[in-house]
Amino acid sequence: MQEELDIDMENFKALSLPKYPRCQGLARPNILMFNDGSFNDSRYFLQKQSYKNWLKPLEDKNILLIELGAGKAVPSMRMFGEDFCKKSKARTLLRINPNECDFPKFFRNGIGLKMKALEALEMIDSLI
Repeated sequence: MQEELDIDMENFKALSLPKYPRCQGLARPNILMFNDGSFNDSRYFLQKQSYKNWLKPLEDKNILLIELGAGKAVPSMRMFGEDFCKKSKARTLLRINPNECDFPKFFRNGIGLKMKALEALEMIDSLI
């Protein structure tokens, strides 16, 4: 079941949450959690294949991946960006984080900006 949500964009909050049609209880988000047997991975695999198809013609192109606010507490996004950029010298990771913008010791394709995300994006936009 996929449902569109009404979002208050100023405060970035959902105005209503999805409910199960039968019991009207709060619906479970389809996110993967630890030892999660209820995760429906069919959409995940479709999205992963779509991503690979999108990326294929860009393999030999210069790519700048911008990572915003990904900290070390849950490192999955940091690892994604680092792994993506390790695969080619033409890929660079711009890590924007006010507290944790560093890279592993032997990572060579990275630039760290110790800034808040919006502040950094506005600065980049002013330079374009």
